[in-house]
Amino acid sequence: MALSFLYELSIRRRLLLLTMLTSAIGVLPGCVGYLVYDYYQERRQKMEEIQSLAAIIGTNATAALAFDDAESATKLLESLRARPHIRMGVLYRPDGAFFASYIRAELTGMVLAPRAEQAGEVWQQNRLSLTSPVLLEGRDLGSLYLEKDLDDVQQRTRRSLQLTALIAGLKPAGRLLPDGDAAAFCDRADHPARGDRSLDRNGKKLFSFVPPSRW
Repeated sequence: MALSFLYELSIRRRLLLLTMLTSAIGVLPGCVGYLVYDYYQERRQKMEEIQSLAAIIGTNATAALAFDDAESATKLLESLRARPHIRMGVLYRPDGAFFASYIRAELTGMVLAPRAEQAGEVWQQNRLSLTSPVLLEGRDLGSLYLEKDLDDVQQRTRRSLQLTALIAGLKPAGRLLPDGDAAAFCDRADHPARGDRSLDRNGKKLFSFVPPSRW
């Protein structure tokens, strides 16, 4: 079926199709490399953001944990409301018992604070969580759990894919447009009096040229 379609095309159209295919193949590795690089850069940035936030919250929570002031700890975690991508924040005592929490408004009643986990980060399809210890002069006061959604990362990935597809589509198309000498060649083809590059030094025709206006 595909071969019969190619046979029906004129030589000019076959050349145009070949040009587009080779250009697309040449652009594809660069586009894939850009997407991979952008993906890992975005992950690194999100990891640095949540680690910095955990360090700030953990430092400010030392007093509340040291004096067993759950009310102050709750007020501290409520400051996470200013960060719309944070789903929840939870403080635990040294033994892993629940101490205080913040859960984003639309998630209230839908999710529960998880049990205390070991320190480290966990990547999931649509969210990132981090558990970090809360220390005061080397003394373990408890731990902090932060969880954020990755909606902005997914939106950025979609935009990158759309941009890459646009570039991959425009590049082959751009190769088909005459420029420089090719434009001059086309112009001479329409005006033979200015010189015909399709002739050799002896005046013999090398090939036939069909100007774009007659395609």
